[in-house]
Amino acid sequence: MDRRRDRAEWVDYLLGLPDKAFLNIIRNYLGRIETPYHKPRFIEKLEKYLSTAETQKAIEDLLSAEDRQVLSIIALSKKPAEKELTDFLSRDGIEDADIKIRQLYDRLLIFPDKEGRLLFTPALKNMLTEKAISVSYAFPPEEGTWPGNTPVTWCTPALISAFFSILIKDPTIITVKGEIKAKKQEEIAEKIADFTENPQRLIAITQALTKLDICTEKDKKTLLKKADNLSQISQSQRLSLFAAASIAEKEDIQKLAKAILLLNHILISGKNYTKRNINRAILFSLGELAEKYGDTIEETLILWGILHKKDTVYTITQAEVPSSAAPQMIIEQTGRINIYPHAKLEDILIPACTADLEKHDIVSHYTISKKSYKNIVEAGIEPGEIPLRLMVTSSAALPHSLSRTLELWQEEAERIRHIEGIIAILQPQYAQLVKKLPGYKHCIREELTENILLIKKDRAEEWQNLLSQAGIEIVLPTESDQEQKDTRLETDIEIPAINIKTEIPPCGNSKRKKELIQELEKKDIPQETKKNILAKIESGFILFSAQMTDANSVQDILEADGLDYQAKIRLIEESLKSGTEKLELEITSPTGTINIKTRPIKLTKENNKHLLLVKNPSGAHPLTIEVAKIKKVKRLPQTLS
Repeated sequence: MDRRRDRAEWVDYLLGLPDKAFLNIIRNYLGRIETPYHKPRFIEKLEKYLSTAETQKAIEDLLSAEDRQVLSIIALSKKPAEKELTDFLSRDGIEDADIKIRQLYDRLLIFPDKEGRLLFTPALKNMLTEKAISVSYAFPPEEGTWPGNTPVTWCTPALISAFFSILIKDPTIITVKGEIKAKKQEEIAEKIADFTENPQRLIAITQALTKLDICTEKDKKTLLKKADNLSQISQSQRLSLFAAASIAEKEDIQKLAKAILLLNHILISGKNYTKRNINRAILFSLGELAEKYGDTIEETLILWGILHKKDTVYTITQAEVPSSAAPQMIIEQTGRINIYPHAKLEDILIPACTADLEKHDIVSHYTISKKSYKNIVEAGIEPGEIPLRLMVTSSAALPHSLSRTLELWQEEAERIRHIEGIIAILQPQYAQLVKKLPGYKHCIREELTENILLIKKDRAEEWQNLLSQAGIEIVLPTESDQEQKDTRLETDIEIPAINIKTEIPPCGNSKRKKELIQELEKKDIPQETKKNILAKIESGFILFSAQMTDANSVQDILEADGLDYQAKIRLIEESLKSGTEKLELEITSPTGTINIKTRPIKLTKENNKHLLLVKNPSGAHPLTIEVAKIKKVKRLPQTLS
């Protein structure tokens, strides 16, 4: 279906070309044109010509490194607009990028559809995909291996689960501004070794989770639900989301995360890159966001351990946790849980969040205590889910003593669940105050935790009075309060699969262009014709020696000397109109004659003098040349159309 649609678009593109441009292309590839002619029939012949193995081999042989780079960028961009591609290639340092793209049109490698999006010519698409397109052409890696240990990110699932286990025990450790309370910073750093050595990482993860509306969530049940949602996406998505959230404005987080995820796809893990190619890849990935975040993105990616730098060499981290046959965690006889670095967040999050974190370094060490198990009540986890999660993730039966203990705690939790009463959750300081008041014991059925209390239903009024004495005002829930909180995260940052090669395909006959030039020299044709055909060989328009004919030489008048002022003006205007031509100018100066090849920018008239503004071949600022001082003008067509 795509092939048929693309072919219809290609036919429409060719039929829509001006007659002169269309006939130039047909003449170049199919030879002399006899009249009357029928455009659709020519297009059929052209398609057959492009589909032959001989033609495709010739096209492949003549592809330069720059051709392959541009074609690979088009493939990665997925139907880019011509202007987008031109802008990127220009910023990337490719001179005359617009001419380059027009030449690819005339070489019949790509074409624009009705919306101006660039597609590969259907007859050549398979050959180009197999022989000319690769991530390694678009952003070539360097030879050699990474100087040092294989780089990994610090923000592993094990560390994330350790951080959440602390946060779910006490969500109030983080302020509404997303800052960790000073007293708690040291406590967290003691438990998570990485934050002791790198305190900026603690700040980064807190800021990221705050921007994602996770850290500031004070309701434990909602917090755990959001954390669980976060665990359902891949590690590369999660890292991209965290890195983006740590620097982006809220409305840009999803777009920037997608750009970072794209960067992970177009750079090959374990390969080395120069700063230039890293900058090119970042520029390509960010697109329109480059202006906003281009200056800080490299530093951010290095901070999150997505990108690594050593001296002048860069590499990208493989974000996904490598699979392992070893269990993700081990449960000791004492009930202590050891979680390993290759564990997946979705498997270990619940067990980690319902246990007490002792220490996280290479292995995360947790202890299951009755107090930590009671977090199940607060966080809304099914008590029976914990033993099941532990067994699945550890790939082993639980030690008998721990299994029996968990059963007892589960029975207790189930019993509490079926006791009628009112659950009261108080701030610890208020719970201590209420417990000292007379009448407290008459109202209480059971203390579930230090600050979670089960109140007797028939003592509800007394309990309300008791709270009033303690200065606690009860606000009864309204209908809107009772609605379930939306705990979804905006994590839809998956990018379409990039189905292009990462390795470099073997190149064709790199000597083909040289061989064509040698064949041209042997041809018995006028010298001017040879010059015109040589220009076509250099641009990649000539595939076979059979194309080297007088009929395939440019027929237009391309040159005017100083004796014909109006002819020079006309040639300059025609060159400007084409938009893709260069001029060869012979200029008279006090020191003699100067010859330059350049692109015209604008022709103006001031005080009865024609002034030509041209691109400066050796400088940043354009040159202004008086036409009267131009001894000779010669158009240098760069395209067929």
